[in-house]
Amino acid sequence: MIISFVNNKGGVLKTTMATNVAGSLVKLCPEQRKVILDLDGQGNVSASFGQNPERLNNTLIDILFKSA
Repeated sequence: MIISFVNNKGGVLKTTMATNVAGSLVKLCPEQRKVILDLDGQGNVSASFGQNPERLNNTLIDILFKSA
């Protein structure tokens, strides 16, 4: 299953919805693996899960721009 939250406009609760749905899926189906991709350059989803986006190594941005 793929669930996406996409909108060009800021402030429409994409991050909030993505993190809440991800957290709910973890609780509902703990035996299944989940992946959440933070494709926003601000890294707000990563920060929501306690990660400092500026300190992460080999991010998708690094891979896409071949600096990893």
